[in-house]
Amino acid sequence: MQLIEIFPWNEHFNTGLDSIDVQHRRLVALLNELATHIAFGSAAPSFDELLTALADYAAYHFSTEEALWHEALPDAAETVAHRRSHARFIEFIGGMRERPTHDSAQAAEMLDFLVHWLAGHILQSDRELAYVVTGMREGLSADEARRRARERMSGATQAMIQIILSTFDALTRNTLELMRELSRRRGAQAALANSQALLSAVVDSTASPIWSVDAADFALLTFNAAIRNHFAQQHQVELTRGMSPEQHFAHAPGYAEIWRAYYRRALAEGAYRVEYLTAYGGQTLQLHFNPIRRDGVVVGVAIFGEDISARKAAESQARFLALHDALTRLPNRELVAERFTVASSLAVRDGGRVALLALDLDQFKAVNDALGHRTGDALLRAVATRLQSLLGAEDTLGRSGGDDFLLVLGNAGSTERLAERAGTMLEALRAPFDVDGHALRISASIGVAVYPDDGADFDTLLRQADTALFVAKSAGRDDVRFFDAAFNVVAVDALALRADLALALQRGEFELHYQPQVDLGSGAVLGAEALLRWRSPQRGLVAPGCFISVAEDSGLIVPIGSWVLQQACREAAAWRAAGLGHALSVGVNLSALQFRRGDLLATVVDAVHGAGLDPHRLELELTESLLLEDAEQVRESMRQLKRLGVRFALDDFGTGYSNLSSLQRFPLDRLKIDQSFVRHIGRDAAEAQIARSIIDIGHARGLQVIAEGIEDEATAELLRGAHCDQAQGYLFSRPLPAGAFADWVRARS
Repeated sequence: MQLIEIFPWNEHFNTGLDSIDVQHRRLVALLNELATHIAFGSAAPSFDELLTALADYAAYHFSTEEALWHEALPDAAETVAHRRSHARFIEFIGGMRERPTHDSAQAAEMLDFLVHWLAGHILQSDRELAYVVTGMREGLSADEARRRARERMSGATQAMIQIILSTFDALTRNTLELMRELSRRRGAQAALANSQALLSAVVDSTASPIWSVDAADFALLTFNAAIRNHFAQQHQVELTRGMSPEQHFAHAPGYAEIWRAYYRRALAEGAYRVEYLTAYGGQTLQLHFNPIRRDGVVVGVAIFGEDISARKAAESQARFLALHDALTRLPNRELVAERFTVASSLAVRDGGRVALLALDLDQFKAVNDALGHRTGDALLRAVATRLQSLLGAEDTLGRSGGDDFLLVLGNAGSTERLAERAGTMLEALRAPFDVDGHALRISASIGVAVYPDDGADFDTLLRQADTALFVAKSAGRDDVRFFDAAFNVVAVDALALRADLALALQRGEFELHYQPQVDLGSGAVLGAEALLRWRSPQRGLVAPGCFISVAEDSGLIVPIGSWVLQQACREAAAWRAAGLGHALSVGVNLSALQFRRGDLLATVVDAVHGAGLDPHRLELELTESLLLEDAEQVRESMRQLKRLGVRFALDDFGTGYSNLSSLQRFPLDRLKIDQSFVRHIGRDAAEAQIARSIIDIGHARGLQVIAEGIEDEATAELLRGAHCDQAQGYLFSRPLPAGAFADWVRARS
């Protein structure tokens, strides 16, 4: 008895978890055994034996699987839904076993249930959960693992499920009967001839081409209507019984010998299958060749053709999705690595060099924060298009995630030539991008590693390029750096900085310095801006520019920001207690992460009440990009804090992406003119006009205006003439420790 494989195991069924995949293969095997049972009636295995095997499968596999899901996602919605689905399977099998008798209709019902279980539960639910578990084992959070699992499933899974269900619908009872007739391979040639009428009726009911040929000369014995669509029309011939391959393919020289070779292989080797691309309609057929035997003697060959075009298209799409970035359609890291391997092999042959470039956009987060992810995605696509226009046929551009791009430059040439090409890329990216009605200006940083100079494999070269990129960004961005072994020291220092920063808060190594803010007209001290400093035992006094970006990237900015808020409130309250007056206020900068956490109101209330500070003496300084990110959430948080009495200043106004409507939609009290517009107003008429415009805009909306970075009296006088309200800068004082600031205030009074 020949096993009828309705569904041979497909590599796309794999989840990546061996303990699960072994059991899934067992279910596919049982499904094929059930199809064989239907085709051969009472032949072994019996229906009762199959039911017992399915019950044993469920008892072992479901307990194993549920324990795995529960360990990773205890009581999650998908885990509970999975358990219910298992319960339905067990209930169905149990119901079948309780029936007093079993017939072919029940077997067909069971076959239908198992096919839909395979398509819906194993291919969809099991694989997605397995991808989540795999992601969590790799260190992802549950939500991030779920997101990545959904991306991996994509549309290819639905296409695969549709293929399985469509194939099953095509395998009617008549088709199984045909397979049984062909598989029996018994009886005399006369009996085979007598069955032609029955077989013709059966085979003509399916869209798949089916035919048989004689073993002696491969003359055509039987065929169905579908074969005309796949073969006859393309070769412009009317099929008839007894037709030879040469007659069949009279208009296609060479084809007759190809098909004779197919038939001879079936006679020599037995059953086999091949994939065949037809010229008519471009279908891909999977052809099953089976020898027909009579009394142990091969008398012919039966051929069953299955149209697998949709499956091949789905496999092609799945491979594309597996190797390309969904947003930009560029190669992903895996495909870039493949292209690098090819390029490096050619370089070995030709004695050349290959460059691997890691490119990162410098201001991309600001665009995302200010204009939203839709605009950010459009910008990434525009960047990809612009970079692609600069590459040659031997080069590859890929996206590895976020705003990170990878470039493989084959036939890289000299270092000078590489530097010129990288510089051209940076220059091209500096030109404005017209995205969603916005003229966006960005820059990028590039790290370069060269094969074979800096490494012999992709992973090593990528690590070296990333190190060079880190140095380029640390040096001020918008730059190109080539890898140097000394850079590894810089990378190690960066990791050490993050580790030291994590301990600094616990050890009490942070302190605040305060830069005075004065009234430009009277010179009266109004308050101070709190500025963070890190007094490290190993590094000395560290300015915020050296560690704030690390704190933001690592998330440490949230607890550090809370400490800054509490400490500033305590020291401001101490100034009042020391008799420095009730009017002094303190300004504290807020990070976007503190807003996203959603507990900012409670943090501020704890800080002002814990210090005994009047909330009216606290001013929170916000950036323009923060006002445009989750604007409604930010606005509501500001309203709540305003009711408490807290004041708000918009910091570095004029350097971001906001517009004038932001000044009306948010409850602001002050505008701070960025020092980049202040330092040169005495020498640059354009910047002086910008400063005056900001002052006028602020006053028109009822806001006070304070200028930062004033270093000389001439600048202060120009700002007084422009009616600027307040100022801070080195002209008045450098940032001072809390005690020194108090002494400075006393001295001025």
